[in-house]
Amino acid sequence: MRIRAVTSNRRSETPAGLIAALAALLTAVVGVCAFLYQVLDKKDDNAKGPPTGAEQTTGPPADESRAAAVPVAGSGPHEIVLTGSGIDFDVIPPRAFTRFDNAVDAYGKDMLITYPKGAGIAKWTGAAPPSRQECVNAINSAPMDSSAITGGSRFCLVTQNELHYAYLEFTEPAENGFRLRATIWQGN
Repeated sequence: MRIRAVTSNRRSETPAGLIAALAALLTAVVGVCAFLYQVLDKKDDNAKGPPTGAEQTTGPPADESRAAAVPVAGSGPHEIVLTGSGIDFDVIPPRAFTRFDNAVDAYGKDMLITYPKGAGIAKWTGAAPPSRQECVNAINSAPMDSSAITGGSRFCLVTQNELHYAYLEFTEPAENGFRLRATIWQGN
């Protein structure tokens, strides 16, 4: 009786074939993860409602009509540190990021910079903190994309995504940024 060794020329049994198979599997897993991320992200966008033409503008609001149907009382003040990674003012309380994210509304260490450009800030020069309508008026009359900040600097801000308005009062430098108090009024 003769025993015959079984050999195979199948490609998957060679080291190069195994590496190719693992690479294909890894590519498929990454593709599925990317797809799931997009699907889950779209569900969050749909929860916000369909985009309006106002959300697609490149500048601050042109009129006060958007401010009319929202509550007058603001949320805050919320204490937070502005860093180069930024803050999302479309959530209450505002959320600071540890790395840059597209949800950022403003960022900077010694400069207040809006993101995306055109979201809009305006210096607040009134003696008392502003109302929401006073912030709307300030941004409509003297909008900026960025400004230097120091202790005592005060600004009104409008976000690009959800058109929230915020009053920001910078209090003191902090590690990697500047500490501030924010009062936020929800947008449309």
